[in-house]
Amino acid sequence: MYLFQNLLKHKINRNNFNGGFLVELTKLHGLIVLNLSGNQISGQIPENISSLHQSASLDLSSNMLSGVIPSSMESMSFLSYLNFSNNSLSGMVPYKGQMTTFTASAFEGNPHLCGAPHFYFLGQSSADMSQSEATE
Repeated sequence: MYLFQNLLKHKINRNNFNGGFLVELTKLHGLIVLNLSGNQISGQIPENISSLHQSASLDLSSNMLSGVIPSSMESMSFLSYLNFSNNSLSGMVPYKGQMTTFTASAFEGNPHLCGAPHFYFLGQSSADMSQSEATE
């Protein structure tokens, strides 16, 4: 892992990787872009994901991640792009600090995820929300 400590960009999307999230990736403190989308990564997002404090882009979409989004992500002040869509995440979306800058599209397709008022039920598509609002 020492050889990769100065790695700035790590894009291994759509490679059919499976298994749990590699906690070793959180030791790449200078990492600016991490794209693991479109794989089969399962398990939880590690609480220490916030140790990637220099990251500007984090894409974990279209995997099989479950559990809650770590509240420690609120401190990732350089994060300007986030995509956790199409997983099996649950619980409340942390809504403080940097996490207030992301829209519902970053979290959609997670049927058991909820959060800030403008997120509604994130597992629903906008068409589903419009239909449910019309029947109320």
